[in-house]
Amino acid sequence: GNCNVPVPYKIKPELGEFVRAHRILYGQKIKGIDDLLSDEQMDRLEKVGFCWEVKGAVKQEDRNCNSDGDDEARDYIWNIKLGELCEFQSLHGHMDVPSDNRNLFQWISEQRFEYCRKELGEYSTMTEEKEKQLNEIGFQWKVEDLARNHDSKWRTYFDQLIEVEESSKKQKKLQKWCKSQRKQYQQLVKTGKSKKLNRYQVLALQKIGFKWTEQGKEATLQNGARTHIH
Repeated sequence: GNCNVPVPYKIKPELGEFVRAHRILYGQKIKGIDDLLSDEQMDRLEKVGFCWEVKGAVKQEDRNCNSDGDDEARDYIWNIKLGELCEFQSLHGHMDVPSDNRNLFQWISEQRFEYCRKELGEYSTMTEEKEKQLNEIGFQWKVEDLARNHDSKWRTYFDQLIEVEESSKKQKKLQKWCKSQRKQYQQLVKTGKSKKLNRYQVLALQKIGFKWTEQGKEATLQNGARTHIH
């Protein structure tokens, strides 16, 4: 007659995993570490009598909760979010989730950012399996769209770079712009920071064959700073 499900729960293991994952996420939310558990989800669970801190259970989980446990909880929530996206697509015929659906919208943004990190050779939570699952439902990574939205001037030159023939790439303004992109990229590699070039722009340029050095060995993000590139 209550929701005090023991963890692990041998009778129905998936229910025990659900409870354990949500208690971990609740703890992360309270500590300000993560916000994968929405207020709405918390309200719905509390209305059915869900207990966030069963006596002895949380402390025991805290003692046993290593990085593998956190990863399992994150994967569990990731699959829930994937299911929510599939449900949204089934209802609306597309995956353009509005920003007022805050948690799902944020999750989608995180998948695109992590994909970008993965493609650039940086540490990323986007695994091959997750990428495959998202591709199978027709998920749009929107690398070029996100790159173009950064600023209009960059978008103009990027379009020119795609359209012009090889012989015309030596046009003065375009050549100057290309030089500027290489300079900003070198700054990313060395310091991990650039106000004028973000990851989406780097990946969009790489996908059309842009070279970061005109000759010699190319610098790569995985050889440089990883943590503060935005």
